[in-house]
Amino acid sequence: MKINTSKIKIYGLILVVLILGFISFKIISIDNSSVIPEEKQCVQKPYFNLKNHIDSLNTGNLKADFPYEIYLDSANYCDIASIHKHLEILNTLNRDAKENKKILVKALTEKLEEKIGSRFNTYQPDSIILMLNWVNKFQYYKDIDTNNLKLYRMVHRHWYNYFANKLSQYNDSDANLKYEFKFKYLLAMCQSKNYPPDIRNSSITKIIDNVVNNKWAYLFKRFWNGTGFLVKLLLSAAILFTFYSYYCVYKLHFNKGTK
Repeated sequence: MKINTSKIKIYGLILVVLILGFISFKIISIDNSSVIPEEKQCVQKPYFNLKNHIDSLNTGNLKADFPYEIYLDSANYCDIASIHKHLEILNTLNRDAKENKKILVKALTEKLEEKIGSRFNTYQPDSIILMLNWVNKFQYYKDIDTNNLKLYRMVHRHWYNYFANKLSQYNDSDANLKYEFKFKYLLAMCQSKNYPPDIRNSSITKIIDNVVNNKWAYLFKRFWNGTGFLVKLLLSAAILFTFYSYYCVYKLHFNKGTK
């Protein structure tokens, strides 16, 4: 049986073009913007007085009746000084200091999530970065105000768990996100705080990521050190075959043009 080498060459060329086209499409569709938003300054809200909103409340049911919505809309909870001041006001009304801390934790975690959670239904990298910049402050607050260490730690833990889960969800919805600079920046932020998102990278994913970042030397080194002689031989043969296929197609068209 005679083997039609011309068809094999054409099919091989088509396969190579399809693979290169797939990788090129992945690279082109990636938003690789590396501009990180600057941290925003805390907005001062001097006209809000927490005491006026809680004076008439029953201390026995303060956690349930606390005006969470008003607090999140009007209070300044951006820095440690304001949070500490609010805690002192709660302590003057309610002697249960532990309960007062729980109230602020609930406000800055569960209730704040209810208020702003909808904006993170879709991937908004700049908003997440700004939010985590605020969350990161709580890690330092616990070293400054050790009496309220648990309060700061719980707020910090809540939001890192929240965004680690969100990043996993975003990746499930759009696998191309893992190649983007800001997504990798957010992954690194979560991983550095020991809250790694559940994202697994296949070998193909790693190859595309290295191509996107122009790590050609790294790719060659990994290939050379991680494969045996037979694989190197087969790949070299495939590369030669590809170039030979291009040559044959060119020669075929050139011969037709000269007739």
